[in-house]
Amino acid sequence: MLPQSNVVVINNREVVFAFKGEKPFISSRDLAAVFEKRHADVIRAIDALPQDEYRQRNFAFTFYQITNPKGGKPIEKPMYKLTRDGFALLAMGFTGEKAHKWKIAFIEGFNKMEAELKNRASADSSALNRLVGVIERQAATFERLADALDRKDERSSEPRESDDESDEFVIIKRAKPRKLSAEEKALIEFEYSRGASAGETARKLKRNHSTVRFYLLERGLLRPYPYAKES
Repeated sequence: MLPQSNVVVINNREVVFAFKGEKPFISSRDLAAVFEKRHADVIRAIDALPQDEYRQRNFAFTFYQITNPKGGKPIEKPMYKLTRDGFALLAMGFTGEKAHKWKIAFIEGFNKMEAELKNRASADSSALNRLVGVIERQAATFERLADALDRKDERSSEPRESDDESDEFVIIKRAKPRKLSAEEKALIEFEYSRGASAGETARKLKRNHSTVRFYLLERGLLRPYPYAKES
């Protein structure tokens, strides 16, 4: 996240600090305006630098547009974007008491922007960690609730006492879920024999709860939900 204010006034000029990733940079136009130089001369000085990796990293060539006095398409003019290191290299050649003061102001501007970026990044990281903690706690709560519901379902499936011994429980037939593989069936039986609930086994297999429960019912390993026949 970028700082709320990325404009610094130097020599009565508004210098805009733009950002690429987490690096602030300035334009050659703002630099020329502050140091009271022709922009064309600043462009010429940058063009005279060696074409090495340092220049590629710290001087990005681009264009800006000005209004066409004839009313046609905007006119494009050359411009460079300078990083802190690019500014420092170019400003070495600017001498005098005023230039010294303005160079310090630019360096302080870079420091301010970088500090604000770090503070924002730290604040964002803390907020993200808190959010992750809340989500993890909610997930654990839902997990416990699902296990509790599974245990409740299994307890409620035990036969109830009835005055009429001929009463039977009615099993509601449900749509048969997608078929399980032989490996999945074996794992379901193994997990259930170890005491795992249908819900726990379903989550481990990444299967629907009803699919696992249906299979356990088919195998006679799990009692159905009891529904008393109407008299």
